[in-house]
Amino acid sequence: MNISLQQLGIQGTEDWFFGSMSRDRANEILLKESVGVFLIRASLSQPGGFALSVRDKDKANHYKIVASKRVAHDGYKLKIGINEFYSMTQLIDFYKNTKLADSVLTVPAAKPMYRAKFDFKVDPSDPDAKESLPLRRGDCVYFLRTLRYADGTEEPDWWHVVKRRGGESGLVPAIYLSLVTVSESDESKFQLRLEIGDIVEVQQPDEQQPEIWFGFNQRSKRQGYFPFNYVCPLSASSKRLTSHSFSSMSTMVTQTANSSGDLIDKFVSQH
Repeated sequence: MNISLQQLGIQGTEDWFFGSMSRDRANEILLKESVGVFLIRASLSQPGGFALSVRDKDKANHYKIVASKRVAHDGYKLKIGINEFYSMTQLIDFYKNTKLADSVLTVPAAKPMYRAKFDFKVDPSDPDAKESLPLRRGDCVYFLRTLRYADGTEEPDWWHVVKRRGGESGLVPAIYLSLVTVSESDESKFQLRLEIGDIVEVQQPDEQQPEIWFGFNQRSKRQGYFPFNYVCPLSASSKRLTSHSFSSMSTMVTQTANSSGDLIDKFVSQH
């Protein structure tokens, strides 16, 4: 059964969704991360299938996500083993509190983002124009999959992508895109390093960048940006936050830069 992203409520801009990806590529990404870091990917070996890939103690584990039509309801249900869910978000939230193998899920892996090197203009008279995505130089996109024909063959030089802002999707030539990278020197200007147990005074974000917060670390006496899901409230009435209990690591703004709005634009404008 070939299920589209839209049928599962996936836009493609989610920080945890990495598009079509092989198991080997997922291993390459996750083995550089700490225990509990995860991603969800569309399967290359089983078109229409999905997998949850998680970094565990000495390797990355991969769990098949089985999607099936809900009886007498619109939409699909998802299963890993005997556990059923009605959305990917519900699935992720469940495994943030329930171990799969060695750990619970912590945060998504750092998701690659691409920037248009040139304008890509679409000719309305082109019969394939409706499938193409016009881009302006500097537009940022996420990879979803390579162009796939009806006979199952693929065209690696054309990518199906989704815009970071707006969520429009379509085909673009891969040669028009370059990977957005952030050097350590640039990261150090913005990131706030955290250790488990740190107390952080947080300023709430605005609506344009809800997943990146700015705060002051009482231990280090430094301030900077960090992903909101690295911390949790000390109490229901307190605005001070501490980091989640996951393997010790320094927060890096690239961890969730794909959903940080204006913050990533600061980095992009410097490269």
